[in-house]
Amino acid sequence: MPQFILPELDNISFCDLQACIDEHDCGDSQTADLPTRLLDLDSLNPNEIKLILTANLSPWTEGTERPRYAALSYCWGAQNNNTHRTTPSNLQQHMKAIRVSDLPRTLQETVWVARYLGIRYLWIDALCIIQRGNTSDSDEADNKTADTDWQYESTRMHLVYGNALVTIVAAAASHSDGGLILSRCPTRRSKLRECLHEEPLSGRAWALQEWALSSRRLVFSNTGTHFVCDYIGEGSGIQMRLIAKSEYYTGWHKLVSNYCSRDLTNPRDKLTGFSGLAQIYAKRLEIPTNDYLSGLWRHLLLRDLLWKRTCQPDALNVPRNRGRQPGRAPTWSWASIDGNVELMGDDIQMPEAKIQNCQVELAVGDDVFGQVKSGILEINCPFMSVSFHPIARGPDFKEGWWAGGDDNKFYFYPDDESELEGHDLTPKLPCLLLGWAREDYGSPMSLYGIVVRPDYTQQCFVRIGLFRYVTSFYTLLSSLDAYSREDFKIV
Repeated sequence: MPQFILPELDNISFCDLQACIDEHDCGDSQTADLPTRLLDLDSLNPNEIKLILTANLSPWTEGTERPRYAALSYCWGAQNNNTHRTTPSNLQQHMKAIRVSDLPRTLQETVWVARYLGIRYLWIDALCIIQRGNTSDSDEADNKTADTDWQYESTRMHLVYGNALVTIVAAAASHSDGGLILSRCPTRRSKLRECLHEEPLSGRAWALQEWALSSRRLVFSNTGTHFVCDYIGEGSGIQMRLIAKSEYYTGWHKLVSNYCSRDLTNPRDKLTGFSGLAQIYAKRLEIPTNDYLSGLWRHLLLRDLLWKRTCQPDALNVPRNRGRQPGRAPTWSWASIDGNVELMGDDIQMPEAKIQNCQVELAVGDDVFGQVKSGILEINCPFMSVSFHPIARGPDFKEGWWAGGDDNKFYFYPDDESELEGHDLTPKLPCLLLGWAREDYGSPMSLYGIVVRPDYTQQCFVRIGLFRYVTSFYTLLSSLDAYSREDFKIV
């Protein structure tokens, strides 16, 4: 092992890890399933490891210890920066031997750290999940094999990270050749929570659930090496096991907003990269799995529909989003949008809107937490018809549109402004009333809902944004009964 890593481990990490194993109930159940494949680090040649099928390991029984493994959370970086991965063409070779010196630096150093900690097995996604090879070298059959394996393994991330003895977190490197330890001032050391959000890994969408699902984390950051578990240490504040059930609704919204602020290499992974968190949430609250609808929950659907796309805080010139991704999720789901999202439903009361039907068509088997092909929402609710005009951004209101009339207190937040190009918003559009709220007694009311426009080709509606109508409490009471009600089918 390189000598510059040893002081980092010897300072606190090894002792804290061992103390947690001995004294804390931080997961690592002896009855938990193992990942499909692991890297076996035990070799007479220190420059060799090999890929194994855990089904071939000797079965462990009561009184014997289940094989323990570490997992790695890291940034791949650009695809061409990580050429060493398990593919259909090299799978059998990897089952025999993998040269450690051929691996990217982050993976090499992770092998050294795991060995130093006395952990024989290691899980790294690039090597333990079959990946597509280079386009020029892959045929259709190989690609299908890789895609099938990825689709299956990607649904098991809550097990992979949740059952690992420890997750090694390469927080500071922006790509797989960056390594665990970067050059830094040796005296610089600060609290992890203060610096973690600035690390490259915190911008990676997949890393959110890798952190939150892990029970122990050995973090290599720009400020030092830190150990964080569910009972000691401090980190991002996102630790699923410690969230009280009474706080799960607010906690869920924070997770969604955090996740949507991060980058995905493959936009199609939007729901898949969040599926582990959704599975743990459903298990913790004993929610039926079929209540999960493309990132929203059936029993809280009226509240969950109230999300809006936001720009970066205090930044008028930052691109506001990368737009809606057609075919990835229904328009009423936040998963249909790339970019920052804020869920508004925490303190909102619901008027008499009624969900009549909501279904999604799954893309892969019966995996309700993964990718979807399409979805349909049928709702009966009061609505108003409004035409909109854009407003300029300024210091007091950074985004939005307003409705024509005597005041400018009716704001429209488009999901994707590029969708509005070529569409005349002057004709009145249906604004579906879903809820209202006010900050404190005596303050104006804010009425919330979603704006839709007709899609005549599908004979339905599509969501195009969220609206907020600021009015007085008495105006609200007198007008609710006057609004028309209608059935809307939204895809």
